[in-house]
Amino acid sequence: MHLLRILAILFAAVALVTLVGCHTHSINTTIINNGNGPVRNLQVDYPSATFGVSQIDPGQQFHYRFEIIGSGTAKITFTDPEGHTHQNSGFALREGQEGAMTITVYQNGDNVWAAGFSPAQK
Repeated sequence: MHLLRILAILFAAVALVTLVGCHTHSINTTIINNGNGPVRNLQVDYPSATFGVSQIDPGQQFHYRFEIIGSGTAKITFTDPEGHTHQNSGFALREGQEGAMTITVYQNGDNVWAAGFSPAQK
């Protein structure tokens, strides 16, 4: 009985250490369409992957969370209501960063990037 109690305590300690040690560094991203028409085929490239959405209507938002693996520059590409494609570069990202990033999209391609990362971007 004494051995079972010791094994149970040991198992609980290992489980606790495993849970405490597992922290995913992620970036919570919000994309806001601040234009007068829908933006289509919106894609965000970041180190090691991409995400996107087929359409964001005017005044609407799209939320996405991702983890950075590697390093590189975030980029956004989208098509405006007139069918013109816009591409814009944002922040340099590196593995281990976490925080929030907001991209406000304007139909003329003058997008605004804002972020708060920890550790801070260089």
